[in-house]
Amino acid sequence: MFVALPARADHLFEAAIVDPPLFILPAPAGGRIGLLGACLGLVTEITRTEDTGFFVAHGWFVPFWNATSSLEKRAFSSSATFFVLLIDGVAQPSALHAALVNNPDGLYNFRLWVTENHNGLEGDHVFTGQWFYDASDPSIGGAFGTSVLLQECSLTVHFVA
Repeated sequence: MFVALPARADHLFEAAIVDPPLFILPAPAGGRIGLLGACLGLVTEITRTEDTGFFVAHGWFVPFWNATSSLEKRAFSSSATFFVLLIDGVAQPSALHAALVNNPDGLYNFRLWVTENHNGLEGDHVFTGQWFYDASDPSIGGAFGTSVLLQECSLTVHFVA
């Protein structure tokens, strides 16, 4: 049985972050476990060294922040817009990291939920990511403050010696 640890996102995440858009595919090293590769059908399982710290950082971003409508900004910034990581069906605590990044083509706003496990795991575990968005976004057309599950995907992680 997997037990969730208290939320913390300190040195594993901070040491790896260079530019949030790099959080797409599972990195071969560095402790990051990415889920979007599974969402895109590129990978269904990965192998990591057991008892070695790792982190998962996912969430949302909005490009061209200055050109984004106030309704879209409100939905993006809402507490109903978030990411949840489950390991073997158990929701993990996370810490929110927000950043406004000045890219050459404009400002990008990021909200990443980071889960770190400094002790690592052993054996096989299913990591599931759930991306929720505030329904008031004009592309969804619902009520402000209502979360809508827009994406869910899973990745099997084999932690080996």
